[in-house]
Amino acid sequence: MCGDLLAFLNSFLILVQSLRSEFKEETKKYLRSKDIFLKIYGSYHLAEHEHRIMASIGEANPLSFRVPKFHKLIRSATTGRTIGIMELVKEQPLELFIYRFILFRDVRGINVFYRFGEALHELHDLNFKAPVNNNIPCSKQDLLNEMRKYVKTLNHLGVIDSSVLRFIKEEQNIDNRIMRVVDLYGETYFPHIKVSNGEFVFLDMEDSCHGAAYHDLATFNVSLYTSLLIPNHFMSRLGELRQAFLNGYFGEKIPIKSIKMAELYVLLREMNKLCNNQIYYTEIFRRRLLRSLKLRRFQWLVNNFILSNA
Repeated sequence: MCGDLLAFLNSFLILVQSLRSEFKEETKKYLRSKDIFLKIYGSYHLAEHEHRIMASIGEANPLSFRVPKFHKLIRSATTGRTIGIMELVKEQPLELFIYRFILFRDVRGINVFYRFGEALHELHDLNFKAPVNNNIPCSKQDLLNEMRKYVKTLNHLGVIDSSVLRFIKEEQNIDNRIMRVVDLYGETYFPHIKVSNGEFVFLDMEDSCHGAAYHDLATFNVSLYTSLLIPNHFMSRLGELRQAFLNGYFGEKIPIKSIKMAELYVLLREMNKLCNNQIYYTEIFRRRLLRSLKLRRFQWLVNNFILSNA
């Protein structure tokens, strides 16, 4: 454990020294401030994409949320490394409200999740010209075909049984509201959502794209239920937060069966990724263990949450 920590600290110091040598003149004025955040990108294209998306959302001046202000994008001429200099948001993480609710029944969590549903709906109503993502099925038939493909693979591997396919056949009447094609957040995992001075701050919009609304809705819900930090016996309380979120997004008449279909799609997709990685990649024991725990949680959710009548 100590060896891992020392290796991490050593890598971090090397990275800091590298950044100083590459960007010392351009970042000097920003590094004097305590109110900036440096984000390192894997590619300039990814950095430019997020910069453009955040700038477009900022210009739209949404009422219920905001994104961090982007100060500057800098690209190293020698290594191609790119950093984004942006506002450091002083915020409370959304998970703080989750833990307070499931442990102490703090009802503020219900209100926060309801308002987040409203904020995500406002985002979907904006037009910030996100690029199309062809990997997200945007028609009912494409969605069902993709799910059948995942089921066939996972059933062959013994991860799920034929009851999932029966569920898909029985629930093919998907509500048009979740198939609405919008500009998506793309990464609605709950750790990316922050609360600052009563308003939401959306971080990490690198995967923002044009696609069906169910993608953001189901990704957020699944991220709640699959967090290994939350034990299974708190699932019912998470259900109350999920309900508040969906109430905020839809207002009334939540298409709950269609939402379950979308959540099942996301679960099948992630299970397929986990199985492929376990088959084709040799990993250290800790990562294999983490993947195994994740897969077990996904299987538990499919059987006890998606396929149940609860």
